[in-house]
Amino acid sequence: MKYTYKLLILVACFVLMFSVVSIAKSYRTPFSVLSTESSLYTTQESSLELLKSFEGEKVLGILLTDGNGRMVAAEFKFVGNVLHVNPSEDLVAGKEYEIRIFTESRKYQINIKAEDYISIDNNRNSIIKIAANPDKGFNYPYYLLVPQGALTNTNKKYMVVEPNNSGTPSDSLEFHEVAVKIHLHDYGYTTGGAGGYQVATELKTPLLIPAFPRPRTEDGAGIYTHALDREAMTVKDVAYERVDLQLKAMIEDAQKLLNNEGIKLEKKVFMVGFSASGDFVNRFMFLYPEMVKAIASSSSTIFPAAEYEGVALNYPLGIADIEDFTGARFNAEEYAKIPKYIYRGEHDGNDVTADWDKNGDWYVQAVRKLFGDERYPEKWFKKIRMIEEMGFGDNYQYHIYKDIGHNITEKMYEDIVSFFKANIGDKFVKITPHESAN
Repeated sequence: MKYTYKLLILVACFVLMFSVVSIAKSYRTPFSVLSTESSLYTTQESSLELLKSFEGEKVLGILLTDGNGRMVAAEFKFVGNVLHVNPSEDLVAGKEYEIRIFTESRKYQINIKAEDYISIDNNRNSIIKIAANPDKGFNYPYYLLVPQGALTNTNKKYMVVEPNNSGTPSDSLEFHEVAVKIHLHDYGYTTGGAGGYQVATELKTPLLIPAFPRPRTEDGAGIYTHALDREAMTVKDVAYERVDLQLKAMIEDAQKLLNNEGIKLEKKVFMVGFSASGDFVNRFMFLYPEMVKAIASSSSTIFPAAEYEGVALNYPLGIADIEDFTGARFNAEEYAKIPKYIYRGEHDGNDVTADWDKNGDWYVQAVRKLFGDERYPEKWFKKIRMIEEMGFGDNYQYHIYKDIGHNITEKMYEDIVSFFKANIGDKFVKITPHESAN
C-alpha cells in the first residue's frame, strides 16, 4: 500500500510535468495568421468568414485582445467556417485587435482593425451608432439618424445637432443611451426630445445626438454636463472633461463620415435644445458661433457682454472670461448672424436659480442682482431688453406659448421645423408661431 501510494504520486508528478512542458511548448509555438475579408465592427456583432479549410477544426478557446494586450470580454460562436464575435463593450474604430483561436492541433491569430458599422437605406430612417474614439477627441458614443430620402435630397443640408438630456443624473451610460435612442424616434411629445427628430425628417437631413453621461455626485445634483454649466466646463481628469470640445469633434467626425457616404453637408449646423439641452445649445452657440447656422431653444440666461449694470458676466452668464475656455475672443460677428428662435411656456417655472446652483455662489449672486426674485414675466422681458441694449437683438425671435408649462408639444415642434425651413438661406426670417401650445 505504501509503495502503491508513492507510485501514484510519481505518476501524478510526471503527468503534471508533462502538462507544463506541453503548455510551455504550445505557448512558444507561433500563431498561424488567418486572414479575412470580413469586418470587425465597433458596436455590434461581426461575422468573420475564415478559410474553408478551417471548417471542422475543434476549437478549445478564443480570445479577443486590443493592441495593448488587454482582453476584451466577448461571445464567440462558430457556424461552419464563420466566426461570430459579439464584444461586451464598444470597440474603437481604427484600433488594431487580435483574435486568438486555440484548437486541438494549432493556434491561430487574426489581426484586424475595428470599424464603425455604417448602413444607410434611403427608403427608410437609418440609425447609426458611432463608438467612442478618444484618438478623435470624443470619449463617448454618438448616434446619427439619417432620415428617409436624405441620400437623394439635393437641397442645401445642415446637420441637426441635439445635445442629449436624460432629465436626471446617473452613472449608467446605458441609462443615458436609452434616452438618446428614444429621441431618435417619433413618439410624439412623449419622446421628450427638443425637436431634432422632427427637423431632420422634415428637412431630410441627418441628426446627431451625443450620449454624454450626467454623473452622480454626493449632493444628488450630479455634474450637469447636459446643461454645459461652469462646473462641467472646469472639471478635470475625467472622461467627461470638456464635453463641448467632444461635441465639436463628434460634429466634425460625423460630417466627414456622412460626406464619404454621399451626403454632402454644410459646415455649420442647426441646433435644437429644450430645458437642460436648451442651456447647452445657447452656451455652445456663444462658445463656437462660427459652427452654428441657426438655433431653436427654450429660454436660457446668457448674454453677449462682459458686464451689465455693474455685474460681471462670466461664463455661463456672459463672455467676460470666455477666452479662457476657447482660447479666442468672442466672435461677435458670427454670433450676430445666427437666427435664434427662443421660446417658453407661460406657466414654465423652470427658469429659476436655486441657492445651490452648480455654477457657483458668484453666479447665484449675479442672477439675484440682475433679476431679483426672477418672477415671470419680468425676467423674460428683461433678458430680451438686455440683448437689445447690447446691440444683438436683430436676429432673435421670442415667443411665449399659452396653456403650457415646462413641456414641449406637437405644435411647438411644428414651429421649430418652420423656423429652420425659413432660415436655411442667408436672410433672417421670422415665422408666425402657434399662439397656444395645445
